[in-house]
Amino acid sequence: LTIMDLLADIGNADQLTSAREENKILQARVQKLTAQVKELTLAKCTLEAEVEMYRNESMCTQMSDMNVNKSKSTSSSHTTTNSDSNSTSSLVSDFVQSGNGVYSNTLAVTLPNIHDNNANPLCVCLHPTNDALLATGGANGSFKIISWGTALSPSPNAVQMTLDRCLTLSSGGATGSACRAAPIICVDFCESLPLVSFGCMDGSVHLIYYKVGNSSFGSSNGVCRDVTNDFQLVSSRNNGSNNDNTSTNTKSISSTLQHSKYIKCLAWSSSDSTSSTSFSSSSSSPSPILVTASADGMVRVLRITLANTDFSTNTSTSTTMDMDMMDDNMDIAVNVNNNNNYTQGNEVIINGTIQILHTLHLPNPVEALCFVPSSSSLSSSSSSSTTTTMTICLHEQNTPHLSFYSFYNDNNNNNNDGSSQTQQQQQQLTVTHHSLNEKVTGTSGYESHVSFTVMHMTLSPSKQYLSLATSASRNIIYKLSSISSKGGIVRNLYGHENDGYSQPRTAWSKNGMYVYGNTQTDGCICVWDVASGRIVERLEGHDRGGSVRDMGGSCGGGSDVLVSVSYDKTVRIWLWE
Repeated sequence: LTIMDLLADIGNADQLTSAREENKILQARVQKLTAQVKELTLAKCTLEAEVEMYRNESMCTQMSDMNVNKSKSTSSSHTTTNSDSNSTSSLVSDFVQSGNGVYSNTLAVTLPNIHDNNANPLCVCLHPTNDALLATGGANGSFKIISWGTALSPSPNAVQMTLDRCLTLSSGGATGSACRAAPIICVDFCESLPLVSFGCMDGSVHLIYYKVGNSSFGSSNGVCRDVTNDFQLVSSRNNGSNNDNTSTNTKSISSTLQHSKYIKCLAWSSSDSTSSTSFSSSSSSPSPILVTASADGMVRVLRITLANTDFSTNTSTSTTMDMDMMDDNMDIAVNVNNNNNYTQGNEVIINGTIQILHTLHLPNPVEALCFVPSSSSLSSSSSSSTTTTMTICLHEQNTPHLSFYSFYNDNNNNNNDGSSQTQQQQQQLTVTHHSLNEKVTGTSGYESHVSFTVMHMTLSPSKQYLSLATSASRNIIYKLSSISSKGGIVRNLYGHENDGYSQPRTAWSKNGMYVYGNTQTDGCICVWDVASGRIVERLEGHDRGGSVRDMGGSCGGGSDVLVSVSYDKTVRIWLWE
């Protein structure tokens, strides 16, 4: 090589080094600008929330002044109540005081690779009265029930022991069988019975009986079993059938409950969301209501009844237990009529029925639903001759409102011969819509545009509010009320990012002062103080590359618990400390 060639090589190397340094500087500048854009976006969302809050306050003041002037200028004794103005005034007084700082802020337990074959967990929920019990479904169709409290033990192997003791089920078969079913999208515990239900991508709905074993490490005497086909189907004229109220076995229960498209959401009724007399069966055992909704707009309302009132295992010396004797570990068995084999616990027998009370065919997919107290959003035409049994709130795609479906019994509805009709024949349905848009100026109507979809809703611990997670980077706190005093939006929560391609989720703190929510940009969980509408903390724990897929908060347990699942393939439990 000549000296000129060496000098040329040195020059090229210098240029390459210079280009690399310039590239580093440019990358740092891009990162800095990206961070600034994110800060400006959050500031913009915060300002929009403040503007909307000031606009609502101004509207409230103007309406109050109008009512005062109207009362002064009117000489008639007749008074017309403006329900919207009364509602707006009452909404301003909600959540005046900031939270007390008590919320789940500490990561206490991490359960890695919770589902087999490194599958992502897609859904999770806590038991409504025993927050030490959680259920989760995976993308591979596997289902697990975990008594996670044992993971808090100081033992170095506590987490692994907890995973070893969890109850496992494939939605396609018996305990311990290979996963061969569709991904599990949603899951919910029954409050009054040891049952949990989940919905799958293939449109199937499953009822799972479970029994948690002894709480000591090393014990594996629990039971987790799909008992969907063990129930007897009870037909109902109210569902469009001409048959009498008798059981039928013409086809399996699982095929009867099958939806034509994937399950979007499902929910069990709580003890205070349905009338104690409306849906009770002839036996003294609980008869909870299960509602399922799918992507084709079909909504099914099911009543699950256990004909036997005693809960016992199928052993030679059967032990009877009353519902009031259930311990915190739900250590009981339900009578199930099935001869399939499974690997955990003694064989159990059940005698129960499923009744399809109502089937709704809505024009749009139902993204979210939940039970609300029966006094919420009742029809203004209801009178003393009707008894409201339950109210379901749901949101359809491409609609600007919440829909409240109130089911009630007509107490004066008799047959021509004077005899009372059956309970199924008496049940009626009313539907009311509450707009989530602003009112049109100068009219009593509301704007009709659709700017977001409510993807998830949860009822507050006080049963007075709904937390609505939307597809527009906006979470809404909605106050429940009756038609005579219409509810409305109390707060708008901003500062996160969620669109229609993400999975927006929210959960309440146990004291109802804080709301948790996920964001699609990273794995953190935002914590809002509802009173101020501001984010007070971002919980870091999940991998930043794996956004939170689902979460659930404790409402009836003994402590403040938050559980979350993420695409980092972990289940994480957060406690207040």
